[in-house]
Amino acid sequence: MHELQEHSRTLFGVRPEVFNGALLHYKSNTITKTEAKRLIRAFLMKEVK
Repeated sequence: MHELQEHSRTLFGVRPEVFNGALLHYKSNTITKTEAKRLIRAFLMKEVK
């Protein structure tokens, strides 16, 4: 997962901080790019309170 974070701008178009926020509560140490993209998209769509 660390490799995905390092290349988050290239792979997902987001900064590493956004990647970390989106996967903050993700339990496993491994994740697919598809799953990471889904979690990032959901994170970015959340309403800010």
